[in-house]
Amino acid sequence: MGTVSSSSRRCAVAGQASSSSSSSWVKALDVEEEEEAAGADALEAKGDKLMSQARRELHGVWSYLSPPSVAANSAHYYFNKAAETFVLANSWRKAAAAYHEDAVCSMKIGRTGRLRAAFALFDAGICYMKVLEPDDEEMTSRTVCDLEKSLRMLVLENELVTAAKVCVELANLYAMLKQWQKVREYREKAAEFHANMSDALFDTSPM
Repeated sequence: MGTVSSSSRRCAVAGQASSSSSSSWVKALDVEEEEEAAGADALEAKGDKLMSQARRELHGVWSYLSPPSVAANSAHYYFNKAAETFVLANSWRKAAAAYHEDAVCSMKIGRTGRLRAAFALFDAGICYMKVLEPDDEEMTSRTVCDLEKSLRMLVLENELVTAAKVCVELANLYAMLKQWQKVREYREKAAEFHANMSDALFDTSPM
């Protein structure tokens, strides 16, 4: 009986230790999740501050005392940093808005900023696609607008590889909306851009 009792006590102690270990593991997971949540909140707050700084660079008092391109370049830096921070926080709507403002800002620089703006609009469209709901007409309109504008600008700059990627995103978007004619149109455009790139790479005509 004594042996059984001793064995029972050992099992009980082992069970308590196991339970304690399991409880500690669960608590550790809870703490980790809380830290991750706090991290996302902190990143989003940081992104908000960067957005405010970008707007100050663009519209603040000092912006009137320097050439527009200088103010726009400074603002671009903060808009871009804000967008990257929102992406890390998985705050896709804010990231899209930051990339969009970055694009508008970059276009104020002139022709040199056009390509930068095209890439920013593409990034904005991708961020919108992360959270896009087909029945959200406003966001769908923004996404289409940013991607199509990006596409036009990329074609003007002869950035056909990225233009093809934009076409793929637009095809995916219209597939979500079940607009199959548009899907086919943008897939054909993507194929055309890839074909043009291949022709350019293997062009052996005399210079």
